Amino acid sequence: MRRCIIAFLLGGVLACQNGMKPATSPELNWLDEWETAETQSKKTGTPLLIEFSTEWCPYCRYIDERIFPDPEVVTRLERFVRVRFDGDKGSVQPLMERFHIQGFPTFLVMAPDGAELARFNDINVPQQLMDLLDQALAASPGLKELTLARSLEDRGENEAALAQYRTAATMLKEKNNPAREDALRGVANLLDEDRDAKVSLFRELIAEFPESAWIPSYYNELVDVFQSGALKREYRQKAAAVIEDRLRRFAKLPQDVARVTLGEHITLLADLYGDLNRHHDIRPLYLRAAEKCRNLIDAHGGVVANRHLIGDISFYYRRAGEPKRAISFLKQALKQLSDYWPVSTGYSLALFDLGDYVHAAEWAERGYAQAEEVARPKVAFIWAEIEAAAHHYDEARAILERARDDLVATGASESGRGKKVMAKLVTTIDEYRLAEGGQTANASL
Repeated sequence: MRRCIIAFLLGGVLACQNGMKPATSPELNWLDEWETAETQSKKTGTPLLIEFSTEWCPYCRYIDERIFPDPEVVTRLERFVRVRFDGDKGSVQPLMERFHIQGFPTFLVMAPDGAELARFNDINVPQQLMDLLDQALAASPGLKELTLARSLEDRGENEAALAQYRTAATMLKEKNNPAREDALRGVANLLDEDRDAKVSLFRELIAEFPESAWIPSYYNELVDVFQSGALKREYRQKAAAVIEDRLRRFAKLPQDVARVTLGEHITLLADLYGDLNRHHDIRPLYLRAAEKCRNLIDAHGGVVANRHLIGDISFYYRRAGEPKRAISFLKQALKQLSDYWPVSTGYSLALFDLGDYVHAAEWAERGYAQAEEVARPKVAFIWAEIEAAAHHYDEARAILERARDDLVATGASESGRGKKVMAKLVTTIDEYRLAEGGQTANASL
């Protein structure tokens, strides 16, 4: 359930990271250089709060727009040396590799001596962030073990991570700490080969945390565990029923549940409708979700103050088969966010849905020029796919070769996320080369 290039191609990343700076409270100032932050922390004896985020990450924008401006959060964060890194910067890639950053946002709390006190990425309300910071500083029993488990899992040391998750779950249960849910979820995610234990754990999560935002996902995990068609249908129906109920009660939901319901769980519910042969419910669901997001934008200060919802609205309209409505909305967003590349790229995708490949490619090129260093390949994949859909494989390959060369020029291709992006570029360039060769062979027949 963690927070990708395939997802981005589908528009989900606009809905699993440019020059605009995050819209945080004016009282909050963040450093952007590691050496400065580390020196200041050691010199003053003040703990470090490190944030890794990106401009395209909607959850990062949500935290900027809903969490950081809270006055109590501002006061709490004054106790830390704060440093923020843009995961799309080439210079940041070695730090991402050093700290094993796998997704965005990721927050680290570190003691002045460099010891990692906490690592988290799931923040839904101001109080939750304050509690996480307080617990990190107080070294609450079980949290150290939970932090270590996450770090071990990020490094691929799954056996050691599993042991730490189990230890953390036991300790957190003794303290009645809600972070136990995260520990149990960590255990369940690493039990791929133990079906009985996995089923038991997800049932335990459902029973112990009935109001959790992730209940539908737990039911859906059980769908994947079983082979029986009857059991799969039962758990799909249960997952769908929870999401439907939350949509009916949306105005009364806690903020964390509302965010996940209107985000991850809309797409999950659409998938469940398909599996349950309720295909007629899918389009109305996406339209309903888009309107709810638009209502939230109107109620919370307009599109500039709600960038985290822009991609969702565009994505939901497109999934509803209404790209023209997505374009209408994005045109309004462009009036205020003309240099915000996720909007340009979303506009490109909507034009692509309409079959207007020429203008879709133009807007993708615009998004590419606006995007930050390591984000550019993400836009390039969309741009290239538009050309490939028109059977212009040579142009698609040239676009990705440009993105490859641009990434190399930044120095970001040898570490961190940049290294993974480079591998995808090389593979896809080769695919287009093969397609181009096949096209030539057919022409010669």
